[in-house]
Amino acid sequence: MISCMRTLIFALLFSASGCTFHSPQLDRVMGLFGQQQNVDDFIADGVWEMFWNGEQLPTWSMQQGNGGTFVAENRTELSFNGFFFTQIKRLPGVNGVIDINLVNPDAPAMEFRVEGNLVGSFPCQPYITQTLADGNTQWTLPCGDSNFSFSNRLVVTSEGRIVSLNFLLHPGFAPVTLTRR
Repeated sequence: MISCMRTLIFALLFSASGCTFHSPQLDRVMGLFGQQQNVDDFIADGVWEMFWNGEQLPTWSMQQGNGGTFVAENRTELSFNGFFFTQIKRLPGVNGVIDINLVNPDAPAMEFRVEGNLVGSFPCQPYITQTLADGNTQWTLPCGDSNFSFSNRLVVTSEGRIVSLNFLLHPGFAPVTLTRR
């Protein structure tokens, strides 16, 4: 009963944002997830652990389309489109909503805006895939320039279920890591 009530409250309070971007690399990644028989297995409602800025926080996920929304115990809300985080609300230390876009299909770049103001834009390389020892696949998107670089990573099971995310949310902070409990 409490679980149903919590899900209903989260569903009423939060919604995911979308993003439009197409590139051959991203289309290839999307194609793999598009083969899902049961889209609920993609993120699946459940409990995750968020590690960010020295804190470890219980985090809940809600499936929405091909992505979802993660809500941490401190009320930080992370909207995920299935490939990267697109919007962050109530991130401690940041005054306003962060929007993240992957822009320019010919020369992809990760762009970070707070309340519409550009706070960083970094060129990205094509996705790199690696099969891990446990049989999972890690997708890495390396981005950056000579002054600042980072790699966004997501780990997916052979069934197409995301089990770990490590992403930069703002160039002024360390990346966030989310792992399924």
